[in-house]
Amino acid sequence: MKKKLPIYSHEQAQTYLYLKSYIPNFLNLLNPTPKQLRVIRDKIELRYSQVGSELSKNIPFEAETTLIDLIWKVEERHLHSFQFVNFIDKACLSISKNIPDRLLPKLRRTLMQLVMNFDKAKSRYRSYVAELSVLNTLISSESFDLIEVEYKLPNGKSADYAFNSRKGLILVEVESFDISTEKISTEEDLENHINARVEQKLVNKLGGLPKEWNTPFYLIQVIWADYMKLYELRGYFKKTSKYANIAVKPMSIAQFFDQKGQIPRYAFLTTE
Repeated sequence: MKKKLPIYSHEQAQTYLYLKSYIPNFLNLLNPTPKQLRVIRDKIELRYSQVGSELSKNIPFEAETTLIDLIWKVEERHLHSFQFVNFIDKACLSISKNIPDRLLPKLRRTLMQLVMNFDKAKSRYRSYVAELSVLNTLISSESFDLIEVEYKLPNGKSADYAFNSRKGLILVEVESFDISTEKISTEEDLENHINARVEQKLVNKLGGLPKEWNTPFYLIQVIWADYMKLYELRGYFKKTSKYANIAVKPMSIAQFFDQKGQIPRYAFLTTE
């Protein structure tokens, strides 16, 4: 049975076609309703207004703090942005082939947040990209079957994902940080930063759980970094973390260049 297509107004159709020209697989996975397209269009116009206001006052604005910013940069033929948008869109294509239909509504909340997050002071769009990257990696393997998105915990909190694995039910929480904004320059800096984040996450997510609760919980940290910066800090990743039983080896969304050093690429990498 064919999926019933939503009926869009002229403006909503324009917004749909605009987004589809840059992020077609993302848009197919989102499958926006007319109401969502109207909200997205309003947000795009708001972002235009914000940028225009800041430029008119000679206030520098931080580009690429939202997905829409990235698309604008692609329109300007900015190669880095093109490759990054392509990285996101390819992940969405892969996810669409592996995610159970019943979980699509919950995943679409994450996709909408990725589009809607326009607060540049506290932009979380990279956090949502990290969540999608981890999800894509796990459900593309034969070892994990996704059974829930935003799995509710007994303490009222939630874990990003729940999977059936060879060991039974496991919960996965994703968080990310950018090395360049955290003033991390040495292996010791990185170790201290990661340990502090793990400790804080354990308090925030697992605090208040009943003593009998024993569902395996894993934290996957995603590091945003230039590939060469990761290479400089490679010694840390060879160590065994004191939280190895709960925090797996960090992953990374890394930027690197082709062999000629001309074309930027983005990849989701293991640090092992």
